Amino acid sequence: MAQEAKGVPEESKGGPRGNADPRGGVVGPAREEAPLRKGGTGQAGGGLGPIRDKAGPARDNIVLIGMPGAGKSTLGVVLAKMLNYDFLDADLVIQKTWGKTLQQIIDTAGPEGFIEVENKALCSLAPSKAVIATGGSAVYSDEAMRHLADLGAIVYLQVSYEEMIERLDGLEERGVVLKGGAGMGLYELYDERRPLYEQYADTTVDIDGLSITEAARKVAAAIAAMD
Repeated sequence: MAQEAKGVPEESKGGPRGNADPRGGVVGPAREEAPLRKGGTGQAGGGLGPIRDKAGPARDNIVLIGMPGAGKSTLGVVLAKMLNYDFLDADLVIQKTWGKTLQQIIDTAGPEGFIEVENKALCSLAPSKAVIATGGSAVYSDEAMRHLADLGAIVYLQVSYEEMIERLDGLEERGVVLKGGAGMGLYELYDERRPLYEQYADTTVDIDGLSITEAARKVAAAIAAMD
């Protein structure tokens, strides 16, 4: 973890404020299902059982990573409904915990300070049977990504640079972390993050040109096919 950056919100120095629920953003209760082996076809309706390592506890969550504009939050809600899983938006957990928008935290703490805040938030998550949509900058925190890997399968929602540009709007409102400073271009951001997404992903799903529903079905199929 990076050293504490100047300007990090006081709440982050002493831990999260209040008793924010780390399972925030729930769409509905998880359904109890019989476990399925990796590669199983699932039950009617597309339900997936826990994903298990050969040894160790169930890794029964699905973690979505990818560039801003890849549709992690929107697709995540649809995927959660398909699987009857809970849905958790990590960005909303950060905002609820620190009482500020992502952009306000970035403006106050700077990119490195925000990464520290995000790392703390992600490492605090402990859901079960949830689709977790992470922020695009989650891959800057190795500790957080290792924790997420312990929770479930990490799925990289891959989009081309051209698709990302077409999807992006209101960049300032999104709270995008630019490690290279305000002058960092989007292609530089794309080029910097892409190998990190590839590094941490258990599986990569190309969703260029797909509707949200088509992309969610493709993700569900990719998870079911994992060995």
